[in-house]
Amino acid sequence: MISRGDAYGSKRTAAIAVLSYEASKHPRAQKVYLSLRRRTYNAFLWEARKPVRRGPRMLRALLNYLFALFEVGLVRADIYWVENVPDVIYLPLAMLGRKYVYDRRSPWALHMSVEAGPVGNVATWLAHLIERYVASRSAAVTVPSTPLGRDNYGPKDVFVVPNYPEESFTCPHSADLKRELGTDSETAVFLYMARLSRIEGAHMVPRIAEAIRGLKAEIWVAGDGPLRGLIEGAARSNPYLRWLGWVKRSEVPRYIAASDYGLVPREESRARVFYTHEGIQKIAEFLRCGKPVIASGVMPTPYYITVPSAELPSFVARVARGEVHIRRPPRIPTWEEFSEPAIANIVDGLMGGGLGASGPLRTPPPRPL
Repeated sequence: MISRGDAYGSKRTAAIAVLSYEASKHPRAQKVYLSLRRRTYNAFLWEARKPVRRGPRMLRALLNYLFALFEVGLVRADIYWVENVPDVIYLPLAMLGRKYVYDRRSPWALHMSVEAGPVGNVATWLAHLIERYVASRSAAVTVPSTPLGRDNYGPKDVFVVPNYPEESFTCPHSADLKRELGTDSETAVFLYMARLSRIEGAHMVPRIAEAIRGLKAEIWVAGDGPLRGLIEGAARSNPYLRWLGWVKRSEVPRYIAASDYGLVPREESRARVFYTHEGIQKIAEFLRCGKPVIASGVMPTPYYITVPSAELPSFVARVARGEVHIRRPPRIPTWEEFSEPAIANIVDGLMGGGLGASGPLRTPPPRPL
């Protein structure tokens, strides 16, 4: 998909391409694009077409990556804004000397070590090599969280553009969804929203559900992915775990509004140091709606409760029994307040001949409110 238009009446002639392999599934790329359009930049959004729809999963992915690699080389713009998942398809921009912002939205190379299985070491090494090369050839690097910005990027200017929710993201003050799903209004609902994968901690959810058996509580799982079978099987054998399937983006606020707690389980790993409320969108959305968040495998911040992953099931059970009271979280900034101005600063710097002309325009980390 290539989106072009003048919805906001562009006043700037330099073309800015926001590239995302799966833009329709990546809200951050959409938010960057809409911010540029609101600020009257001549921006368009590109998404890979992925023409290969049949065949073995790995072969299909490889062929679609190769096709996207070719497509990217044909996209014409003055400035490119690219995300790092998967950054391999943006190699043409680096090799051709194009001016681009490298949005490292997650430590992809470390993720490969979790998902790649027996070939994890080789895959991680290759992913790390590509990641560093694409970053080194960029005009600037952006990251969604302050800790991720402290990683080694050499002499590159690094800017923090938090993945905060947009002002339009609001939750209705209603528990109607509980009634629709047959859940008692007094039942504590712990909502897990994510791709069902090991990286997102989906394999931990059945253990947490076992810990709340017999309590006035339920775990709702909204999502789909490789571990769908595990979640479906656990839900069939445990009535305190409910799998709701993939939820449309427009319906997410209703599910958050109906829940009592956000649940973000992750295993302890080297990647945990990079994850905070700034970068994990679902944490920010729970906070936007005033819902307390219980998490593991992420960096502690004043915005949510962190628990060692091994202790997460018992902690959730204590919360369900009323033994632990979690206060309402502090207000979190919005995308328009914090991130959109940072994007405009970066693009203005690049359009003006380079960020070095006025020094690095780094975004300071937010303070707890």
